[in-house]
Amino acid sequence: MALTVGLLLPGLLGFGVLAVDVGNWYVHKRELQTQADAAALAGAAYFKYPCDNAPISAAAHSYAGKDHNVFPNVPAARSTVLLNQANFSGQSKPGDSDLSASACNDAAVDVKMTEKNVPWIFGKFFTPFINAQSRVSVRRLEQLNGLLPIGVPVPDPKRVRTTFISEVTGEVLGYRDLCKRTDPESGLQVWDNASSNTAGWNAGKGACDAATPPAPLPQTFDDPKYARVGVRVQVSGSASTVDCGQSLVTCYDAGSSNGAGFVHGWSDQPAVTDAADSTPQPRSAFLLPGTCGDA
Repeated sequence: MALTVGLLLPGLLGFGVLAVDVGNWYVHKRELQTQADAAALAGAAYFKYPCDNAPISAAAHSYAGKDHNVFPNVPAARSTVLLNQANFSGQSKPGDSDLSASACNDAAVDVKMTEKNVPWIFGKFFTPFINAQSRVSVRRLEQLNGLLPIGVPVPDPKRVRTTFISEVTGEVLGYRDLCKRTDPESGLQVWDNASSNTAGWNAGKGACDAATPPAPLPQTFDDPKYARVGVRVQVSGSASTVDCGQSLVTCYDAGSSNGAGFVHGWSDQPAVTDAADSTPQPRSAFLLPGTCGDA
């Protein structure tokens, strides 16, 4: 028995030391990889246009252990962080030739971390350091096929305006702010400046107000520029902004080349008369997509 134990004891001790070193490697590897992942994600959050490498680098280094090191097993003094470099620190691998040391130029945040002086028993003879790599790439979306959007706009506008444009000259003929009707019709919320709508838009108060009654937009239809009149509908999520190009503003037209759609409306006011001197009033309504011809 003594002889058997004497022969097996070195092997058993060796397996015990191996188990300790392998377990130690897994712990350090996992924590180093977690820091590399956090650094890549934090740096990618600072991508913007125009791109700036400084805030990307600062965020990545912060989460790689400079400011947010939650793992005492991987102190910053023992770890090295490289951003968008081809190889790990002091090594000739993995040889990433697609990196230029600039996150902006590479459209990616590539983090390579190396931990040295790991507290081994005998592991340093086999694994003198531990590596971890993580990368977040920024890619251009070319097409959507079979995908659903993560979020969609909420159709709850705070302000709506219609702008009338001459498709003959391209000039703006005028505009009217619309007001939301109190009760939806057939489940649809209606915005208009109809006479049945008792409230008008009060720009000073930034809302529809009964003190400002609605009014039509007078036009002189004997002028050639009124031969083709388009309309642009401006829908805003803010009561203080309504112009196209502003934040929260979406502009709709029929897609014509000059940005305006050939859209007509219909009205039963004023009443029809047969007086010889009465001013002609447009009544019928239709929408044609794109640029409309004389016909």
